[in-house]
Amino acid sequence: MRRIDIDLADDGTPSGFKLEAIDLGRFLAAEGSERDEIAERFDRGYREIGFAVVYNHGVDQGVFDRMLDVTGRFFDLEPEEKRAVASRGSQGQFCGWVSFAADAASRVYGAGEDAPPDLRERYRAVVSEAEEIRERVGPNLWPSTPAAFGPTWQEYYRTFEEMAMQVMALSARALGLADDYFEPFFERHFSVLMSTMSPPVYERAPGQNRCGAHTDTGTLTFVYQPSSRAGVQVQLPDGRWGAPRTSKGDIIVNCADLLALWTNDRWKSTIHRVGGPADRLDERRQSVVFFHQPSLDVTIECLPGCCGADDAPRYQPITLREHFDHNQKQLGTEEEPLDATA
Repeated sequence: MRRIDIDLADDGTPSGFKLEAIDLGRFLAAEGSERDEIAERFDRGYREIGFAVVYNHGVDQGVFDRMLDVTGRFFDLEPEEKRAVASRGSQGQFCGWVSFAADAASRVYGAGEDAPPDLRERYRAVVSEAEEIRERVGPNLWPSTPAAFGPTWQEYYRTFEEMAMQVMALSARALGLADDYFEPFFERHFSVLMSTMSPPVYERAPGQNRCGAHTDTGTLTFVYQPSSRAGVQVQLPDGRWGAPRTSKGDIIVNCADLLALWTNDRWKSTIHRVGGPADRLDERRQSVVFFHQPSLDVTIECLPGCCGADDAPRYQPITLREHFDHNQKQLGTEEEPLDATA
């Protein structure tokens, strides 16, 4: 049984906390009590910290390597080239490139409009032909350079689309539900694939990070980072910040807001960030994040088994559309100007 050490973010010493590491391949192959045992560990980890690590997930390392390579080469282009595929959410174009320091994730969590912007740039895509999704996010603006960009992103999206539902089956088992319980909620899922790049930075404002403290919008977030150095940091139950000591190929999977709501806070949507006061910003960092989210208009309300006579629902029913719209408004992303000469 593998568990992941969490070091304190400020000095690298052991925090005393660990993340559950789930052998996904073993879960999928297991039956009966063995399957239940793995699900119980997942439940325990999400109750305590809201984060886990998945390994033996069946994703070939080449998928990660190709994604980081092709996206890294895109980020290395001049801003004028990237601006051709810029995201402009105010015009219904959510997909595309978001320039460096355009917004602050911590504003969604209530940090206020004066929170310093995050030290990163991003690219986002949603690989879906569902009409209601394309109306919201616009087309995927695949850059012409590198040539393999679009196919590589679609490959990664489809790979994680499948694996995410395997983890949702694990989640259902952990919550005492049928393994296929969540499938109807994700028939036209609105999942977002994003890659972020933080270049070397030698000066920053007080409280400014690669990505400020926040929680995520949907159900599960899958983070691939090639190294845990200067990576994701989670707020521990005692309030300190910790950095999971992940290995190559590990995928960090955290509980997001809607899954916490679904479980009536049995599972925690934990505050996390990238970087902190002691983080070395003179190193480039790139990661790939898959935000798994249900269909836009299914109703999310307290699950069977998470509400009872002594545990009334803490939240009003909500849809992803309502929750997502609120968060995007709070984020307040500054958009790249249109080219008036085009």
